[in-house]
Amino acid sequence: MPFGFVTAALEPIIVFYWPRLPKSIRLLGVLAVLSTVALYLAGGTNKGVFDTILLAASFSLASACAGVLVVGRWKRVVVVILLALSVVGFLGFFSGVSLRAGSGLSYGVTGSGSTLVYADVTQPVLSHVPARLRTVVLAVTSYASQGYYGLGLALQKPFAPMYGVGSSMFLTRQVARLVGDPSIEQRSYPVRVEIDDGWSAYACWSTMYPWIASDVGFPGVLLVMVVVGWLLGRAWLGVLWNHDVFSVCLLGQMVTMLTYASANNQCVQTGEGWVTFMSTLLLWFAANTVILRHRLDHGRLESADSRADTDRNSGTRIVLEGR
Repeated sequence: MPFGFVTAALEPIIVFYWPRLPKSIRLLGVLAVLSTVALYLAGGTNKGVFDTILLAASFSLASACAGVLVVGRWKRVVVVILLALSVVGFLGFFSGVSLRAGSGLSYGVTGSGSTLVYADVTQPVLSHVPARLRTVVLAVTSYASQGYYGLGLALQKPFAPMYGVGSSMFLTRQVARLVGDPSIEQRSYPVRVEIDDGWSAYACWSTMYPWIASDVGFPGVLLVMVVVGWLLGRAWLGVLWNHDVFSVCLLGQMVTMLTYASANNQCVQTGEGWVTFMSTLLLWFAANTVILRHRLDHGRLESADSRADTDRNSGTRIVLEGR
């Protein structure tokens, strides 16, 4: 957990600043990223592969837009290949999950317990999809949409405030243990949906919105998403104009958050993720505050100098006119 920021920031920094880094740093960075991917593979999941390709494609594009990566003809081919790999990785990730033992996604079934949702395989799109691709299509559409079924169930529940700990499973569990009250874990929208409707809070998805709403209510989610959009925009501008390293780190977090928005609150669900996101946000805020103060002070100095020059010129004109 203390090193979550470093492991999360590593790939965005390596990819974005790639042309400016010495070969030794490039090699160490690639090995470190591959070691993180190996941890996911050793745990029996290919999510890490998908995340790696997603961030590589995103920050190759960001580096090109910011002018750090000068995109010549052969580099354009590399960028296109990375984007193509991101699509292939996306499809491979979802189809791989759908083919796991016991998964009903290949048949168009998702859910848990007695609450199951069935895909309509007779509708125009799926009915014309070749049999070889139907598993991939069912997996992608299921993972992209099943969370909104859970969201629909959550919208029917009354608001039970959790005062800032409901948006993260990690925070909820830690607070419940600290105060000795296990019932705290049953107050969030997704968990209440599981209790009342059988839609699992952890095995199925409910999008990230019910998690946020557990703290601020669904009307408050709209305001939170405005802040999320503002952070994304500020991070992008910091990357594009200033090549700011903390903006690069924050952009990586925002890309991950919004990519998984239809599933859950990905960036803060685990202890490592929560520490990483909060560390990134605080460091970005502190760095931008320092930059802003520097610019304001620099601007005041320039303004004072310009006023002094104006006063001197005005005094010269007065003296000359007096003479």
